[in-house]
Amino acid sequence: MATYPQSVTYTRTFVLVQSLDHIAGLTGATPTVRLTKAGVGTSIAGGVVSEVDAAFAPGLYKIALTTTDTNTIGDLAFAITATNADPNNFVDQIVTATPSFPTNFSSLAIDGTGRVTVGSNADKSGYSLAQAFPTNFASLAIDASGRMDLGKVLGTASAGAAGYMGLDWAAIRAATSTVNLSGTTISTTQAVASVSGTVAANATQWGGAAVGSVVPGSEFTRAGTAQGGGASTITLDAGAPSVNNLYQNRWCRSCREPARGSRR
Repeated sequence: MATYPQSVTYTRTFVLVQSLDHIAGLTGATPTVRLTKAGVGTSIAGGVVSEVDAAFAPGLYKIALTTTDTNTIGDLAFAITATNADPNNFVDQIVTATPSFPTNFSSLAIDGTGRVTVGSNADKSGYSLAQAFPTNFASLAIDASGRMDLGKVLGTASAGAAGYMGLDWAAIRAATSTVNLSGTTISTTQAVASVSGTVAANATQWGGAAVGSVVPGSEFTRAGTAQGGGASTITLDAGAPSVNNLYQNRWCRSCREPARGSRR
């Protein structure tokens, strides 16, 4: 029995002996080869049958099986007949075709999960490994965490005026308790919603009027026990805001002896 892959060409040899003595090889015959594939029906083989060598191998013949002859996995049974010859029947086996691999397949570094480590790729058609960057890309100060130190921001699309960025302090993570706004100019049209705690400031204007003159409709009030004073000075309580010009041109009223009701 011979074994060969499915759907391949294959040269199969066989012997015909004379029916006269059942021993001597029969030469010059024209055999008919019938095939049964996997036990189903019979058909004439498509391959060419020829004699191998009548002089030195009498009775030896061959058939060049086609891919159609071998296209069914399983038993491939032969029933061969010829005039003045004993019938010759035998069975071969068709198996799943063995996959073919490139000659350098063994050089691939394949791990246990089927991944391949590629040392180099000679065929780069269809894609590019080049990455284009802006000409000034190298000037960006990018640290190991991918953060950039921005010296300035250019552009007109921003949350504030053209060329400026709007910041939402509530959205800034790990913000420090003190935000340094030195050098920051607050627009005269921008209102401050509320301020909690004590604010130290040098007030030069209040409501558009210079501090030093009484602002119409406004009043400053501070009640407490003065720490001391003199003929023309007074030291307010320790908790009073120390803001320059805040009490300028304001009245100071004493409510206890010895200067009850006096006003300066």
